[in-house]
Amino acid sequence: MAAFHPPTTPNPLERPIKMGWLKKQRSIVKNWQQRYFVLKAQHLYYYKDEEDSKPQIVLDALGVEMAEMFPLAQ
Repeated sequence: MAAFHPPTTPNPLERPIKMGWLKKQRSIVKNWQQRYFVLKAQHLYYYKDEEDSKPQIVLDALGVEMAEMFPLAQ
């Protein structure tokens, strides 16, 4: 059986389910960085900037349970 490799760039004709800015924690220096995420079909793409054409990472979201959350009022 061949291994599944997610696409390195999303299909431009495929409509995003959700997209927007999120914060992700860096792996070595544990500070938080803002990144632009796009959820399309079964893949979550993240970019350094909204204008980037190639994602930094593509995550397979098949079988992942997701919930929309809203920030708490301050």
